[in-house]
Amino acid sequence: RKRAEVEQSVGKRTHKDKDGKDDGMIISAETKMGKQVYIVMGDVVMFPDNKGVDRQNSSSQIWVLNPESGEYEPSAPEFIERVIETVSVQDELDTALSVIEQEQMNIFGENAVAPEEATESEAEPEYIDPFARSAEAEAPATTDTEEYDRGYEEGIEVSTSLSDEVLNQTITDLRGRDFLTEEWRGRLEAYEYEQQRRQMEAQNAPAETTGNNGTENIPAPEQQAETALSRIPLDEETQEPRFTAVDPETAWDGLVEAMEGEANALPIAQQMIEDANKRLEALGKKPPTPVKPKLAGKAGPMAMRAEQKRVDEANAKAQSEYQQALADAQAEAQAWSNILRVYTSRNAELRRQQEEERR
Repeated sequence: RKRAEVEQSVGKRTHKDKDGKDDGMIISAETKMGKQVYIVMGDVVMFPDNKGVDRQNSSSQIWVLNPESGEYEPSAPEFIERVIETVSVQDELDTALSVIEQEQMNIFGENAVAPEEATESEAEPEYIDPFARSAEAEAPATTDTEEYDRGYEEGIEVSTSLSDEVLNQTITDLRGRDFLTEEWRGRLEAYEYEQQRRQMEAQNAPAETTGNNGTENIPAPEQQAETALSRIPLDEETQEPRFTAVDPETAWDGLVEAMEGEANALPIAQQMIEDANKRLEALGKKPPTPVKPKLAGKAGPMAMRAEQKRVDEANAKAQSEYQQALADAQAEAQAWSNILRVYTSRNAELRRQQEEERR
């Protein structure tokens, strides 16, 4: 039985070519969320330093095995942080089977024969190809709200980073499945929401009018409304929009406008929060060290007191600047968290409305 279980486990992790045939390799990888997965279909080509995906030479979509859930999941190469290792199926089998043989030898002795590993009442489980569609759909399981919510939240986070092509293909693949768990039903609806949002965004894009010469498209000045980005002041030195200087809703809308869509704005807002927290953490580790006055060699008590006053003022200034830097970093992190919260709250409200419509 153990031998069959090993072979089944290795089979599930084996990479397949475009025709669905095993290519004899097992590819383990780490996602950007820090999870280990196995790439079972599609190609992920890394740059030579293994620190980035060569999207031009990678597949537009891949399938991975999530070892925690045991499920196959659609994904995209850009969600892979690095390829951990690539080993041959035969090497993996040889290693696993040698461990089993050693265990049996330790239990039954070198010349002993292990008892029958399976009986008629304990038949070997049939291996099912995950990419083969069954003729009869499984009956849906009882609704699990937590699984659905988890799937929807992960779907919202993932979908904003997918290209239109990958997003549409993933939705088509999921819709074509005979059965979806509650978690994957939540993901599918999140992907569908993102697809609809992009379609509406494209429809609502400002139209251009034809100029006097009939050939050049020139926006009509009188129809140009004030945008969120135009209401955000610029930094005098860097000329960067000061997103944290306005209310969170205006800041988020302005960021989406400047970044040309939510898919680009979301990771940037998340990175701004991360950078501010890193500055805060670095400041916390290096508070200013008070300087002691150097009294030796001074002309007299008055000169010594002058030195004390100079050092006290310098220490007070350093402490004040340090506290201000801490406050600025805290304010920056909080401001960007509030900006990002606009995105999450709007999605939550839209989801609530969709739930009401389904009822």
